[in-house]
Amino acid sequence: MMSCYLQSDLNVTGNKPHQPHITSIRNVRGLLVTMKIVNGLASKKQGNVDRNTAIFSEKFLNLIQGEEISEPTSLYIHIPFSPSQDLSCDHETSVTHDPGRLDRYLDFLEIELDLVSQRSGRCVVGDLHVGGGTPNYLSDTQLVRLITMVESRFDISDAELSLDACATRVSRSQLELLNGLGFTRIQFDVRELDPAVQSAIGRSHSFPMLKDVFDSAREVGFELVCLDLNYGLPGQTVEGIRETVNQFKALSPDRVELLPWSRRPDAYEHQRGIDESEIPSIADKVAMLSVAVDGLEDSGYTWVGLDCFTKKTDVIAEAQRQGKLFRNWNGYTDKQQNLHLGFGVSAVSDLGVLRVRNHKSLTDWEAALSQRCLPIQLGISVSPEEVLERNAIMSLVCNMKLADNGYYKLPDESPALEALATQGVVEKIGGQLKITPQGRFQLNQLWGDSAPQYRWGGF
Repeated sequence: MMSCYLQSDLNVTGNKPHQPHITSIRNVRGLLVTMKIVNGLASKKQGNVDRNTAIFSEKFLNLIQGEEISEPTSLYIHIPFSPSQDLSCDHETSVTHDPGRLDRYLDFLEIELDLVSQRSGRCVVGDLHVGGGTPNYLSDTQLVRLITMVESRFDISDAELSLDACATRVSRSQLELLNGLGFTRIQFDVRELDPAVQSAIGRSHSFPMLKDVFDSAREVGFELVCLDLNYGLPGQTVEGIRETVNQFKALSPDRVELLPWSRRPDAYEHQRGIDESEIPSIADKVAMLSVAVDGLEDSGYTWVGLDCFTKKTDVIAEAQRQGKLFRNWNGYTDKQQNLHLGFGVSAVSDLGVLRVRNHKSLTDWEAALSQRCLPIQLGISVSPEEVLERNAIMSLVCNMKLADNGYYKLPDESPALEALATQGVVEKIGGQLKITPQGRFQLNQLWGDSAPQYRWGGF
């Protein structure tokens, strides 16, 4: 268990602290337990993971019958390939230099799209995100093929299209093509600009190069040009984070995703190449977060949800101000979309009462599709009570508050709530539970440090 974070850990940075003290992660986990208490589910595990793929494939296909889908759907497509291995990557990736390997992947992806769309019909899509890996590693021809495959099976005419991209591999002509295909948001996975840190994880993003890429993306018509920032990377320092945030100001990204990074070699074997002794201490990570938050807020960015910073005019910033911010597997949104379909290796589909995850193994994923079977590896059936629990977590994660309403009831008295209130993590005013600035600060760390299943109760 992690030790307590102390105020003295923050004072050495010279930055204004966001809270009088920082309690242990144990107490932050208590907040998420509290979320279960709110719905009377404190002793209940969220869903049961099952590997009976035949059963879950049938349930999945029955739930996506065309007549059942009456609302916009969220789509995610995973492209697992990269030209080189980023040692810090926490997604399923495969290094290849064979264009034919990417063509083969698209062949199988088309089968998966067919299997789903034949049952769902041409449903309306609210947002589509292409992630990876390195999606822009696809050639121009392959990118056109990918979008053609999707739009021939789903209605993406009014969808927001977004894509993760590697800035070192993008060209102006590729940006023009992507925008012409309908992409309006592009996310550059920068992580950090300190050359020493980049070298430690196998990256190379110079500021002048990024400035040219950002300028080009805006010139060709992208509405949102965004980037990621991680803290806790090997060799990273508080001063390095400060300088990176200062450089970000000159880029003026529309959104910055700020997440802690943790080494998980058991889950991602390539991370064993990172020297554990180079990973910053917990105290340093706390200081890095403080510096990053201060720098972004002082530059006029609004803290949205737990891990996103946006310009004040952003639609999701306005949604949060109105208490109408949501989050799906593609990120924060101002649209409530309860259905999410994931395609590709390791992709997750979420139908509310059912969540399934595809095979993480590329070989197993292809083998299932070669038999024209859904490539589902794991599934979770979710009870109506657990759906409400997830909705409560959603409200807390997105809007930092939870009110008594027809869906959830706050307990009048709870030892867990009282303890968290005493620690300054939450405050309960009347019929409303609010996460304090201190609690938000802590949850950012837990949210990013935790495994995906801890975020949403899954796999």
